[in-house]
Amino acid sequence: MEHEDDEKFHLLNAKLERKYDVTLERSVCRKDTWSGLYLNFNSFCPVRYKRTLVRTHFSRAKRICSPNKLDNELMLLEKYLKENGYPQSSINKYDKNELKKLHTVTASKKPIFIKLDYDGDDIIRMVNKRSSAALSRTYPAALSVTLF
Repeated sequence: MEHEDDEKFHLLNAKLERKYDVTLERSVCRKDTWSGLYLNFNSFCPVRYKRTLVRTHFSRAKRICSPNKLDNELMLLEKYLKENGYPQSSINKYDKNELKKLHTVTASKKPIFIKLDYDGDDIIRMVNKRSSAALSRTYPAALSVTLF
């Protein structure tokens, strides 16, 4: 942890600023040597790296920043992403909107019956465990029922 300087100090990834009402405001900490360069969108790198860069920077800002510092941080981030060639569509995908978690519709599990010949307890347990795991990965809405 650095020393407090002008009512501001850095702790891990956050810049903490002490206010007169004895509260702390948080914003993203950047070094003095930060130049605003990110992976250029036109560079020869996989697109998933570029999407991940945008997503992680926006989620980092939303996690760290206080509500009154968040708008400034998002505007700064958008400015530097545009300067690095990122299209507005990929910036808008994560900008200012909450990162929406996909809502998955759950269904009741339907039983799938598997009949195995008895060859001993250890073998049956192993086959049952492996088949149940494979079935749950392949068909998440299925419930494995093994008959002996």
